[in-house]
Amino acid sequence: MEGTTTTTTATTGSRRSQAFKHLDPLDFEKEVGGFDVPLPLGPKETDVFRCGTLENGLRYYIRKNGHPKGRCALSLALRSGSIHEKDSEQGVAHILEHLAFRGTEKFSNYDIVHFLESIGADFGADQNAYTSFDETVYELFVPCDSTEAKKNKELENLTSFDRALLVLSQFAFGIRATKEDLDLERGTVLEEWRGGRSSQSRVFEAHWKATLKGSKYENRLPIGIEDVIRNVTAEEVQAFRDQWYVPQRMCVAIVGDFVEGIEEVEEKVRANFSKGSASPSSNDHRRFEVKVNEKPQILVQTDKEATQSIVNISFMQQILCPGWLSGETWTIKMYRDMIKEDLFEAALNARLFRRSHTKSTSQPFFSASCSNDHVCWNADCMALSASCKRGGTLCALEALLVELGRIRSQGFERREIEAARMELLSDAEGHYADSNKRKSEELREEYVGNFLRGEPVLDSTFEARINSTLLKSITVEEVQALALNFTMSNGMVIQTIEPPGGSKPSSTEILEIVEKVYRMESDGEIEKHPDDEQRLSAEDLLPQEELSHHKWEGFHHDIKY
Repeated sequence: MEGTTTTTTATTGSRRSQAFKHLDPLDFEKEVGGFDVPLPLGPKETDVFRCGTLENGLRYYIRKNGHPKGRCALSLALRSGSIHEKDSEQGVAHILEHLAFRGTEKFSNYDIVHFLESIGADFGADQNAYTSFDETVYELFVPCDSTEAKKNKELENLTSFDRALLVLSQFAFGIRATKEDLDLERGTVLEEWRGGRSSQSRVFEAHWKATLKGSKYENRLPIGIEDVIRNVTAEEVQAFRDQWYVPQRMCVAIVGDFVEGIEEVEEKVRANFSKGSASPSSNDHRRFEVKVNEKPQILVQTDKEATQSIVNISFMQQILCPGWLSGETWTIKMYRDMIKEDLFEAALNARLFRRSHTKSTSQPFFSASCSNDHVCWNADCMALSASCKRGGTLCALEALLVELGRIRSQGFERREIEAARMELLSDAEGHYADSNKRKSEELREEYVGNFLRGEPVLDSTFEARINSTLLKSITVEEVQALALNFTMSNGMVIQTIEPPGGSKPSSTEILEIVEKVYRMESDGEIEKHPDDEQRLSAEDLLPQEELSHHKWEGFHHDIKY
């Protein structure tokens, strides 16, 4: 039977993959209402998906999903993180997250941890919750049908699903945060803080501070500062909890193979999460906007854990995040902008691969890549990273900057964009083919993303039609125009990282390289690269074994504790 099920699932995926190629184009005016209308949440079937807002302002998402069978993924997400801390509270949001698992109004002595262990759930500092700049998120993944009695009377005769709802409601409204709890938890948080004092962590932290210079975010890394962790009082933690743990800043996302009907789950949400009322605490985050610095910032650092030289170049981009401002989902225009960025990233990464892997090219770096990461509620950061031979950061830096200049002055070859387009169409086809077997944890994260940032969660066929239609409509000129966003005046941060004992470039030398490349661009001295005008075969590339030990994963802007 197992083999038959596998074959049937594979056949269904193959049929959906074929169906993707024959989907009708989307008429955005007729079917959505235009490019500036928020996209509808999906799926459309009300017996599969429900969302709404309780009277106290708490948002909820409920989605029936059978993968994996008999399991349910739940989250409580708050639009509150380290950015809301005062100077004297740096680290309190993260401390409060820790205290949630130590004790609440109904649970004490790590009852919640015992519950998680009893159902075989992983438990750890980064497995059930995290705190970031703008949010705090608690996550549970539980069986749907266990009714085992527990020592705590509040948990007796409740299914694991019902216990999970009760636990999340306690995180929302009942974190205890007494002096005794705080004193016991300080050591754990301090240990985590010390773990972030490694040489590599300090390198990443320095880049963060430079990227966010001039904004409140610069001094609000979620881990906090040692003085506050050691000395903050229970009263201060409680005051932060009471101000920011309010229902209109919260959402509950429930995705899984629950045995109840969706209406019954909706009633359970009301029963568990209707406490409290709308608070005057502001939802306006415009006062926390980032600053895009117009002059390059230079960081020259040594990392005792590094084995090769590394150069990172990043650029800040301000964005409008509707989830924070109005609770609305992205529009078609915003979705289209995202696809343009994906095409740019795919095309540039393919270029960087050719530069480091082609036999006929003098390799300025072992490997290089670009990525576009979400930094905070209204900013993204595009980063180029390269690993190179010791002392080779100036050459690698110049090569990366020249590639950006080459796109601005010479553009992409049409073949490059078509290759990127086919790559993304293939990804969209695979996503559509597998849409009936997406895991509950993945879907839960998408609904949390909708609440926090307005990210779309769409009906699978509708999403496939949007992807297919938009990917085919975006022009080469639109994609290469994005390179204009990555210049010296767009929050540029350049960071070089050298192993111990290696020679380091000076800030003056780095700035001279930047000015040299921009002068070359303005004087029309950056020409097309011959590798971009021809198709390369496997024989044109260096053997993989010559490159694997130099692999560098790139720089990622993901601050969660």
